[in-house]
Amino acid sequence: MRIGTSYFGSRAVRHVAGDMERLRLLGFTDVLHTFSEEDMEYYRDSVRDIAAESHARGLTVYMSPWSVANIFGGQALSKFVGYHPEECQVGSDGKTYPAACLNSEKLFELMIRWVDAVKAAGADVVFWDEPHWLLYETGLFDMDPSVWGCRCARCKDLYRERYDVDMPLEETDEVVGFKHDSAARLLFQLSAYAKSLGLRVAVCLLPMLKSERDWQHWHEIASHPDIDIFATDPYTMLGETGLDDYYSLGAEKFVSFYAGKVKELCERYGKEGQIWIQNFMVPRGREDEVAVAVKAAYGAGIRNIFAWGFEGSANMGFLRCDDPQAAWASYTAAVREAAREDEGDTEAPGPDRGESA
Repeated sequence: MRIGTSYFGSRAVRHVAGDMERLRLLGFTDVLHTFSEEDMEYYRDSVRDIAAESHARGLTVYMSPWSVANIFGGQALSKFVGYHPEECQVGSDGKTYPAACLNSEKLFELMIRWVDAVKAAGADVVFWDEPHWLLYETGLFDMDPSVWGCRCARCKDLYRERYDVDMPLEETDEVVGFKHDSAARLLFQLSAYAKSLGLRVAVCLLPMLKSERDWQHWHEIASHPDIDIFATDPYTMLGETGLDDYYSLGAEKFVSFYAGKVKELCERYGKEGQIWIQNFMVPRGREDEVAVAVKAAYGAGIRNIFAWGFEGSANMGFLRCDDPQAAWASYTAAVREAAREDEGDTEAPGPDRGESA
């Protein structure tokens, strides 16, 4: 069984090394280090040293494009969208938004440089985290919930080439299909390049299955030969995000549903399934739901479980849980129990396994 967490907020190598040692003592096998545009510019050597400290503790190192071009998940600023507004998405309201168009050639060139950078920094796995078009639910943009993108000149030309009609103002099934295909093309091109450098590839899609076309998109991504790990992140405690209908299912049902979908696809296509557990913005008094989510993922057959993020995301005020240590303790206890069950050992671990770490 694989146990992991994301890690962000520090580039002080000696401090990070101590945190990686704590993960080792807790029995973790993997860690994801975020790698933003700022890291590309200013912290390459630091991230390389951090990866080395992680490897020294036996941890497999993932790296994700943290908010790169504002089309991946994360809480970082993007230089690209400021320097290249002509490469940004245009919404159905006619406004230009600070997120790169997924059909942009300059975006592709940026992401090739990103892959080169994380390879040099020592990544084992590239993690395509929540690749998305304009999305109200992310809370990143000042936009009406009905607005969608992208309707830039580039996308409208490509749409006309494909369907021989103008792109409509409504987000029709054909528009959704066009967007899915454009996103998949970008992911597949980047994944092929990452694989050529000897990296493994993981993709985490947002848990937003709203139609059969969305489900077919999941099939397309999971079945691709350059994808090794297929994941989703059914976070259950995000408050008012426009996804209340999903969260009303409750943590166990919500996580079980999406973990089951991941398991189904990965069994069919011979991939490794992965589920991410919320360890950020956890409200006080709801820390037990973290363990419920872990148990639901494990019960659905997932044996690769990650949290976002380390120690209840305590280092970032925006994401910090109300009680970070309680949320983190709930996660670590649950994944360690799952690991013991997976090994057929039901005895509780002693303090030498890092309980106070």
